Amino acid sequence: NLVHDVAHELRTPLTALRCRVETVLDGMVDDPKPTLRQINEEVAHLSQLVTDLEELARAEARELTFVMADTAVADVYRSAIRVAGLESDPRLRVECDEAVTARADAVRLRQIVLNLLTNADRHTPPDGVITVRALTRDGEAIVEVHNTGSTLTAEEQRRVFDRFYRADPARQRATGGSGLGLAIVKQLAEAQNGRVWVVSDATGVTVGATSSSDSGAS
Repeated sequence: NLVHDVAHELRTPLTALRCRVETVLDGMVDDPKPTLRQINEEVAHLSQLVTDLEELARAEARELTFVMADTAVADVYRSAIRVAGLESDPRLRVECDEAVTARADAVRLRQIVLNLLTNADRHTPPDGVITVRALTRDGEAIVEVHNTGSTLTAEEQRRVFDRFYRADPARQRATGGSGLGLAIVKQLAEAQNGRVWVVSDATGVTVGATSSSDSGAS
């Protein structure tokens, strides 16, 4: 199934690349720079797809190494927001208890938050709101990202963590989505004894993950 999925995902960008290269080679464009920029974008998409596939394959095979420690979630959030390029985004709201700590690998936890932020960014309109939250409940550190401007059906909620699943395929491909971000979130969370969930209602979509907040946990 994975080989079939990968072949399907590679076919579209590779076909686009071939068509654009042939257009340049055939001399059908006066200025090749715009076409070369499009080619570069497709190559970047393929590179990210390969990186995500490697990460997911290692996570599914339980080959990743985790350095578990008490981690300040607020620091992880700030780092992930910077990497996501959302520091100055007017849509962003942060509701993070500075006291929340998680027993987790800080690098992998940042990857979880970054993937959640990137997913929300793709689905939130310019006048929408992205809210990131961190809290502690029943011995668990909870990280979640809520976005307005989209909803998911019951079937979409059931499949949203499946690899290569896209609730809106055309939209995500247009914005560079590989369809692997939430699948990676699931694998990384579960590998650290956490869990993931998604909720969709009239206010939008919330995707979250948990980790132990007990410093004595393994």
